[in-house]
Amino acid sequence: MIPTSIDGTDITGATIDGTDVQEITVDGDVVFSAQTLPVAYSDLVAWYPFDSAEYGGSNADDVTAIIGGSGDNTAYDFTVNGASYLSSGGAEDINAGSSSGHYSMDGTNQDLRISTSSVAQSPPISITLYAQTDNTEFVPFMCFTDTGDTSIPIMISKDTLGRFDIRYSDENDDVTDVEAGSFSLNTWFHIAMTVAANGDLTAYVDGQVLGTASGSVTSFGRTGINIFSLGSLIRSSGTVFTDALVDDVRIYDKELTASEINQIYQNTEP
Repeated sequence: MIPTSIDGTDITGATIDGTDVQEITVDGDVVFSAQTLPVAYSDLVAWYPFDSAEYGGSNADDVTAIIGGSGDNTAYDFTVNGASYLSSGGAEDINAGSSSGHYSMDGTNQDLRISTSSVAQSPPISITLYAQTDNTEFVPFMCFTDTGDTSIPIMISKDTLGRFDIRYSDENDDVTDVEAGSFSLNTWFHIAMTVAANGDLTAYVDGQVLGTASGSVTSFGRTGINIFSLGSLIRSSGTVFTDALVDDVRIYDKELTASEINQIYQNTEP
C-alpha cells in the first residue's frame, strides 16, 4: 500500500491522485507516479491491469480504488473462481510497471466475476481489454449479464465463424453489434468498444477501427444486470465457460476517441 507517512511528514488521510503529487519514492523505489496513469484516467470506472501488486493490491483488484482520482474510485474487485494467474506473457503495460501478468481460464468452471450492476454504464461508455484463445468455438471474453434473463447486454467475444463479436443491447434486446475481422488463435489481440451518447457502436482491434454500427441504445435501462464476468457467459439457461487468456481490462464512462484507443494499444502492446 502507499505509505501514510514519509520521513516523518504526516499525510494520513490525504488523497493521492496525481493532481498535486507527481511522484513518491521510498528507499529509492517509485511507489506512485502521476506520469504512469492510464490514458483518460480521470474517466476510468474500473481498471484491471492484473499487475495490481505494482500498486499495493491483489492481482484481480480494481486499482482505481487503490490509486484514487479516477472517475469512480469504488473497488470493483473480481472474485477469482479457479482461474490461474500467470505472472508473465501478457501485455507489457507501461502504466502498471514492468510486470506482464494476466489470467488464464481453461473452460472448466473457471472465470473472474463480480456481482454488481454499477460497473455497467449507460452511454457513453468504452471498454478495452487484451484477449487470446486457442478455442475454435464461441468464446466470450467479457460479459455483462442478467442471470434471470437470456439476453447478453454487453459482450466482447469470438464467434463460431472466427470473427470478433462486439455487442451492446438494451432491455428490449435491441442489439447494436459488430461482427467482423478474423480472429487468429493463440494470438493476443487488443479489443475495444466505444458506445456514443446516441448509441452508435465502434469496435477496434489492435488500435484500429474494426467496424461501426448505428444504434439507438441511449439508455442502458437494465435493472437486472448482476454479473460482470471474464471467461464465462452466465445466463438463466446456463453458464458457458471457455478457455481464454485476458489482460488489462478497462471500463470508461466516456466515448474514447480513436486516438485514445490507439494510444492505449501502443502503451500496452505485447
